Amino acid sequence: MTYTDHTLTLIGQTALLVPPGIEVQQREDALDSLHYCQLLADKKAGSCFDHPDEWAVAYRKAFASLNWIKFVSAHDSISLAPQATPRQDTPLLSWLKQRKIDVDMAVATLSQVLSGAPEGLEHLLRFAVRNEADKGEVHIEFGLLGAGPILDLCSVSMQCDHPITRETLATIAQRAQLQGELAVRALSLNLSNQRFAARRSDLHTLILDKELEKPRRLALGVIPHE
Repeated sequence: MTYTDHTLTLIGQTALLVPPGIEVQQREDALDSLHYCQLLADKKAGSCFDHPDEWAVAYRKAFASLNWIKFVSAHDSISLAPQATPRQDTPLLSWLKQRKIDVDMAVATLSQVLSGAPEGLEHLLRFAVRNEADKGEVHIEFGLLGAGPILDLCSVSMQCDHPITRETLATIAQRAQLQGELAVRALSLNLSNQRFAARRSDLHTLILDKELEKPRRLALGVIPHE
């Protein structure tokens, strides 16, 4: 599967790939929901850097409160040490296989878009990175939007023994020269449109106000074809 015709939208720490042909309303419902659920998780659990497990629970509950129905999930830990032996059957690989996601193609698409959009890397530095003293932390979520709408979300958390700059963030996006341990959480959700409809207008108004108060969304284009 190729993702080169997808657009990329950043919402907080989430990088969401959106395919062509998605209905405008479904796209807006997904973007508004992601925005709202991040804010609610921050309110309920504090920073995702300080309380990652509590934050992840609050994030899932926020989606449930909007009538996004979880139908598959996975939690995994991946060692990036050079001597680590790749595992053939992991929760993450099972999730990718079940959802028919080509992770290499998706990451390549994200990396190519971000490499040509310094404003995108600056956005992720603001929302997905925390540097303290001589150490850095990354908490970034990659997402795919499908018709329905359906959201496939995969969050990756990692600690580094050096501060994270725009250049090192680009390296992380390309999965080059990485060492350490990745904490990975994957989640697939399907929106119950009928139940969501009653909240749609109020939610959209709320998110518009929040976006004016503190911008959290950045739309990037498709990859230029060579």
